[in-house]
Amino acid sequence: MNRMRNNIGKKIILYSMIFVVTVLCLTGILAASARIPTEKLQENMKKSAGFLCEREVFFKLSENLECSNIDRYADSILLSIAYHFEPEHPLTSVMNASYYFTEYQNENQNFYESVTKRLPANQQYLRYWHGSAAVVRFLHLFFSLRQIYQLHAVLLAVLALSLIFVLLWHRFFGAATGIVCALTAVSIWYVPFSLEYTWMFLWALIAALAAVVLALKGEEQLFFPFFLIVGIVANWLDFLTTETVTLLIPLLLVLAIKQKKEKENSPFGFVAGCCGLWGIGYACMWITKWVLASIVLSENAMPYVKEHIGERIGIGEEHKALREMAGAIKNNIRCLFPANLGPIGVAVVCAVGIVLLYLCWVYPKKEWDRRLLFCCIFLGVIPYIRYLVLHDHSYLHFFFTYRAQAAGILALGLIVTEIVDWRCIGNGVRRKKKS
Repeated sequence: MNRMRNNIGKKIILYSMIFVVTVLCLTGILAASARIPTEKLQENMKKSAGFLCEREVFFKLSENLECSNIDRYADSILLSIAYHFEPEHPLTSVMNASYYFTEYQNENQNFYESVTKRLPANQQYLRYWHGSAAVVRFLHLFFSLRQIYQLHAVLLAVLALSLIFVLLWHRFFGAATGIVCALTAVSIWYVPFSLEYTWMFLWALIAALAAVVLALKGEEQLFFPFFLIVGIVANWLDFLTTETVTLLIPLLLVLAIKQKKEKENSPFGFVAGCCGLWGIGYACMWITKWVLASIVLSENAMPYVKEHIGERIGIGEEHKALREMAGAIKNNIRCLFPANLGPIGVAVVCAVGIVLLYLCWVYPKKEWDRRLLFCCIFLGVIPYIRYLVLHDHSYLHFFFTYRAQAAGILALGLIVTEIVDWRCIGNGVRRKKKS
């Protein structure tokens, strides 16, 4: 008993140290970005502001498709915050997260005016001190926003293809197919057109690739601290977009690899530990943001915290909660490809569903790993639980929160892979050819 307590105590100390070191490093990155002389960013920021003004703050890349809705409102604010970091006051300007605002113009025009006329920030956005502002500021040393979008498109493609290649190379065909279907279903091709959409998918694919490599090497002892760090960085980068993909996509892939190699071991403790530590990392980083802001700015952040929570879960508007919950689920699901294409797309989804049910019914394995199936179902429904809990946010912003369902599609792919006896199908096809 004493040994167990000592082990638990050591792990708490270890994870606490990992958290503190990670937070210090990430805060240091923010402060370092603020130290960059604004003059060095001026030309690229001016190009970015002009590029943003070519479009409205919200627009659709494909007419009548809600899933193609691009949000440049958040991008304009993020760039304006990054632009207004003060090299003379790196830490306070980062925590203030201030930008230039007027009521008579949209955010694109406000940003353009602030850059071209070099106007100071006049609007505090305390809740918005995201690490992505540091990334944007560093990138603007070399690129304009148009080029950053292009860079992100290349990075997403390289990461996704690398992940698929590694899975195929090691003969995890079901997982590779699941990733392809998941990214296709959430229209990954629209993601690079908005910074707000990109951060979580970039981080999720980086984490997934690293997690798969660790799983293939059998480095199981590293996964708990790994997912703690993934959760911390996810919250540091941004807040409430498609954050769950940074947990679920890597974890589902690790689970598929782990259970194939260690079928006799129960995955429940592993899954619970990874989810718990990711959640602790994410939540504690969110709390740390407010605490650091309060300390650095000598300001009570609690009113902002209450407002922030109330906006996201609809506190004070319980009368419309059920309507928003139903709407959040419906709107997010109907954005999935190809169902978003209308009756033809829905027919395709139904046809694929019938084929999958047929395969599961006619060609099942003699034994399924029911523990794996249970874990996949549990992880696959987490995005929908998130939609219900944060119903106000998910109802209003369904045009990008729907991409969290990538994890559900991947989970479904792993479930079908586990149930269907693919060798039986192959043997049946070969017998038909011979006859």
